[in-house]
Amino acid sequence: MAKSFPSHKVKSHLVYTVWEVADVLGCHRQTVIRWIGNNGLAADTSSKPWLIEGHVLKDFLGQRQRKTRCKLALHHCYCLSCRGLPINQQRCTGQ
Repeated sequence: MAKSFPSHKVKSHLVYTVWEVADVLGCHRQTVIRWIGNNGLAADTSSKPWLIEGHVLKDFLGQRQRKTRCKLALHHCYCLSCRGLPINQQRCTGQ
């Protein structure tokens, strides 16, 4: 399961470098570079250091969080041990 990062620490009006984003979010700089290359985080890569606008980063983190959310019906429970939904009220094996 993907780690969630605190988007409330990102200021919308600032422009960040890759190092600053990694420092603010508490992740590795390679994670931020991977987001730029593979996952669609928009950044100005025309010059070094790469620059990321705060409001773009907040939107990106919000989309990641919405993508990992799981909608449950009223009578369903989320299994914390296996991080999945029990199908047809079967018991979770805890694996």
